[in-house]
Amino acid sequence: MRATLQTDGGSRGNPGLAGAGVVLMDDDGTALGEAGYFLGRCTNNVAEYRGLIRGLELARSVGVTDLLIRLDSELIVKQLRGEYRVKSADLKPLFAEAKGVLGGFSAWRVEHVRREGNRRADELANLAMDAGRDVVAYSPLAGGKPEGMVLERKDESEREERGRLVEGASCRHGQAGGVWFGVGPRVEAGWCVEGLAALLAARGRGEREGVCGRCGGRVCREG
Repeated sequence: MRATLQTDGGSRGNPGLAGAGVVLMDDDGTALGEAGYFLGRCTNNVAEYRGLIRGLELARSVGVTDLLIRLDSELIVKQLRGEYRVKSADLKPLFAEAKGVLGGFSAWRVEHVRREGNRRADELANLAMDAGRDVVAYSPLAGGKPEGMVLERKDESEREERGRLVEGASCRHGQAGGVWFGVGPRVEAGWCVEGLAALLAARGRGEREGVCGRCGGRVCREG
C-alpha cells in the first residue's frame, strides 16, 4: 500500500510550548489519518522529529509499505537522506528512532516542500498547541472519522476580533455569546474551534464545562 505523509512541528518560544501535525493520504488524496499532537515544552527541531515519528507510526499501523514523506524542514530532510550529520544531542535519539521505524517500510523517500505546501499539518500542530492536548481530526484506529467534524484554525484577524465580542454577541458559527450551549458526542461541521478547545481544556482539568475564548459562551458536553 502506497501513501503520502506530511508532518510539521513547531514551538512557541523555541524552546517553548510545542505541537506537531500529521496528515496521511493515499494515492487518491483520501485522508488515512489526521491529528495534532501536544508535545509540552521543546524546540522546533525536536517537535519536527516527534511529529515525523508519530506520522511514521500511523503509516505503519494502517498497513502502508511504500511511503512518500513530505516535510518543510530542510534540516530533517537532509539528515534523513544522509546529506547532513546529526550533531545535536537532543536530535540524535529521535533521528535513530525515526530511522528505526523507517526500516519497517519496504520503500520510502523523503522530499522537501515549501511551508505553503504543508499548511494542513501546520494547522493541526497549532490546534494542538491552542488546545493544550492532542486533537485527532481523523483516525481509523479510533473507529473512523467523527461525522461532520471539521477542525479549523482561525486566522489572526479573527483572533483579534475576540476582544471586541461582548456578552450576548453573535457567533459566526451559529452560537450565541454569553449563553449556555451544549456539544453532543459528534459536533456539527464548522462548529467554533475556540469553543471546542475550551471544552477539551476543561475536560483535561476534569471539568464538564468551559468558556469559549471567542464569544464568551459557556460550553459543556451533553451526556
